[in-house]
Amino acid sequence: MLTFGRVLNIFEDILQQDPLYEVVSTSHDYTLLGWDSYRNQWYSAELLETPEDMLDALLVYIPVIWNYS
Repeated sequence: MLTFGRVLNIFEDILQQDPLYEVVSTSHDYTLLGWDSYRNQWYSAELLETPEDMLDALLVYIPVIWNYS
C-alpha cells in the first residue's frame, strides 16, 4: 500500500539536495512548493491530497530537479 511516508522515503535524498522544491506538511495535506531564487519567492504550490498525487507530482519534477543539480 502506498503511503505518504513511503513516497517521502523514496525521494528523501533528492529533495534534501534540491534548493528549489520542497514538500511540506500543511493543515490541508502535503504541498509541493517551487522556489524562485531570483525573485526570492515561492512561484508554485501544488496540493498533494493522496500519496498517489505526491508520487505523480514528484515524478514530474524530478527531471527538473536533476537539470538544476
